[in-house]
Amino acid sequence: MPNLVVDFDKLLTLSGTDLGVTDYREITQEQINKFADATGDDQWIHVDP
Repeated sequence: MPNLVVDFDKLLTLSGTDLGVTDYREITQEQINKFADATGDDQWIHVDP
């Protein structure tokens, strides 16, 4: 069951706690480009493969 953090005090209690990991997800260059378009941040350091 996921840990639900609803406020800052709850977040502080999790400091140093292993929260687990998620499955691996491959991010494609197309996804990176779309994110850059959506955010207006297309600086080369973020989008240059």
